[in-house]
Amino acid sequence: MALMAIIGELGAGKTLSLTYLAWRNWYYKKKKIYANYTLFGIPYVRIRRVSDLEKIRDGFLAYDELFVDLEATGSRSLKNRVIFNILRKSRKRNYSLVFTAQVLNTVDARIRKILDFVAYPILNPRKTICKLLIFNGPKPTVLLRTVYFRTAPIFRMYKTEEEVSELLDDVTAEIRKRK
Repeated sequence: MALMAIIGELGAGKTLSLTYLAWRNWYYKKKKIYANYTLFGIPYVRIRRVSDLEKIRDGFLAYDELFVDLEATGSRSLKNRVIFNILRKSRKRNYSLVFTAQVLNTVDARIRKILDFVAYPILNPRKTICKLLIFNGPKPTVLLRTVYFRTAPIFRMYKTEEEVSELLDDVTAEIRKRK
């Protein structure tokens, strides 16, 4: 299973590209979709709490704005450690994790180092076509593939104005109780 980051400035098409990849995985590969943001026209399981991540098996996790929950600057927090430990198990649990971030450096270095792919969306001036450049590995030097897609149907599959909320931390309090 793959670990991919979609990187770009505000309005660059990150969530658009993430939604496109979720749709492709559902429609063509028949994967179960998990997402931390609202989707339309794609059956999915909404991820709202840290414990929801623990339940993911076999599928595709579309994680918008990963830095909201897993910042490089807060890597020592218990919540960060719990989320990181869950996400690093994605391969063994047979699901692909694709996330967005404005800058790759905002993502914990432990995740950056194990990335399989880094993608950069480019919208045409009228925002009708998105060109998604997909690079191999954590350092985007080898271009593997370029994907083009029409944006209109994908824009209808999510709320472009939705503000992604931080996952509710329902795990670290339990861990502290056990200590």
